[in-house]
Amino acid sequence: MLTPRSLAFWIMDDGQQVKRGGVTLCTDSFKSEEVGILRNALNSKFNLITSIHNKKGNNDSNYERIYINKSSLEDIKPLLKEHMHESMLYKINENQIETTDSTSTSTSTESDKLSRIMGVISDIDSDIGDF
Repeated sequence: MLTPRSLAFWIMDDGQQVKRGGVTLCTDSFKSEEVGILRNALNSKFNLITSIHNKKGNNDSNYERIYINKSSLEDIKPLLKEHMHESMLYKINENQIETTDSTSTSTSTESDKLSRIMGVISDIDSDIGDF
């Protein structure tokens, strides 16, 4: 089932930031028909406006990526943010949240960040069935 949580995880895993807004879902290994099914699901479930970005791969192969336009992303962003790890918010053009403790104004250590990311990856593994 496609939920805000599963879409957030999809973006964290296979989403690509678009600087001018919106987000691209890397659907490189999907057939054109399957990309169409995914686009229909995104539209019917979340009312997202999407388009296809055609890309050229190795050996002149072509593949399609789903682009969620900026206004649609802005509409659903609040639902996505509650399920996204802070280190992945850049993918939806949101500022990262800097974590500080009461004794220091520095951000979390790289080790702390890695631990949180590994926790998110574990959550993603357990939610794969949501698709």
